[in-house]
Amino acid sequence: MQAGTYQGGEWYGELETVQTGTIMEITPQVLSTGSIAVSFSVEQSYFVQPAYPNVVLTEDGSSVSTNVVVKSGETIVVGGLNFDMEKRTKSGVPLLREIPLLGYKSTSPEKREVVIYITPYAVE
Repeated sequence: MQAGTYQGGEWYGELETVQTGTIMEITPQVLSTGSIAVSFSVEQSYFVQPAYPNVVLTEDGSSVSTNVVVKSGETIVVGGLNFDMEKRTKSGVPLLREIPLLGYKSTSPEKREVVIYITPYAVE
């Protein structure tokens, strides 16, 4: 990801490494009752294509975190990680579709939800 400004054909700024994708942190703890306390956070992030040229990419996404106590072998369902995408398609005759007005390009919005299943087990 870049941060900075673009002036007179020159880029003035710096590069920055940013983690994207699905990032999950889970901390289980076995309780004296045999149950398992699970603390977790999940983040779904991605880059958004800028609407104008020479504009910096922006990061977007969603996250969820919570603490849960379950019995060994019970499943935890994590939902609520929603994101919108734009699907771009091109159709037409190869090579000719690259010529303006002969090729057909379309974009359609697409909504997605990530659901994660976690099943902790207490091992003796």
